[in-house]
Amino acid sequence: MNNLIKLALPILNSEITKKDIDSNTGFYGAYFDDKNRPWLTNHMFLLYDLSSTSVEQNRTFYKFKNLANLHSIKYITINNKTYKEFIFTSNSTVNKLSEGIALLTNEQRLQILKFWNFTDKWINYDFLGEKNLLFPEEVRLLESIPEEDYIKENYE
Repeated sequence: MNNLIKLALPILNSEITKKDIDSNTGFYGAYFDDKNRPWLTNHMFLLYDLSSTSVEQNRTFYKFKNLANLHSIKYITINNKTYKEFIFTSNSTVNKLSEGIALLTNEQRLQILKFWNFTDKWINYDFLGEKNLLFPEEVRLLESIPEEDYIKENYE
């Protein structure tokens, strides 16, 4: 997972937890960009594999449906595999992170540390020691959601 995404996930919505992006939920990835819907700027996309279901996945999906900044839900097919895409409206801090600018308050830094249970070495040692960081090289490396096999309008 990209370092900017690691910083953005805890700030996207305080109700999202590390359990929500666990392999037990079918979490595939988080993105700042969806090349299939480029007009959705200022959004963050969480993609979940639907090939297997679990109680954890159902709990996460139910929780996400009730989050205030959920913009929409879309089913997409990539390489003949179906995914559920949760599209969240992002806040100004997440938008800055998507541009490679990390200006975080002490509260946000603590929120990030707690989200990752103080276990992510990059966040603990490399990032949080600095007050204001720019990550232009990280922005170049950001991935977009892969292109869909076909596009069918099926929003929830």
